[in-house]
Amino acid sequence: MTLDRAWVSEWMRCRTFSRVGILAVLLLVRPVVAQVPEWIWHDDHSAAIGSDDVRFFRKQFNVGFRAQKAELTATGDDEISVYLNGKEVANSSDWKKPVTVDVTDAMREGNNALAVRGKNRTAPSAAVVVKLEVRSPNMSVMFVV
Repeated sequence: MTLDRAWVSEWMRCRTFSRVGILAVLLLVRPVVAQVPEWIWHDDHSAAIGSDDVRFFRKQFNVGFRAQKAELTATGDDEISVYLNGKEVANSSDWKKPVTVDVTDAMREGNNALAVRGKNRTAPSAAVVVKLEVRSPNMSVMFVV
């Protein structure tokens, strides 16, 4: 049995292209790596959490693009108010029902500030958790927690 050289050449070219294409895809596709949101309250682990305790949190971050979409999810045990660049964008008084809001209009290209006010109504537990998901023009994702 003899093989047609043109067919063998075409088959090898396609097979090489497939290998190169798969390698390119594997090199270009990277998993999204993000911080995991965690419940926080204060750094003094020896201090008891009291009724009517209030805590403030602030995180500054830089966005190197104009956000196409920005979505904030937050909750607090027991109350939470969230501010983005000085504007109140979310609040909740039921930790079992996180709020999710579109904050695209409050985002800036460049420096941004996320601030949180948490209030505990009853001891012994209190905490807040916040996640901001920002999508770039090419739809890559940046997380702020």
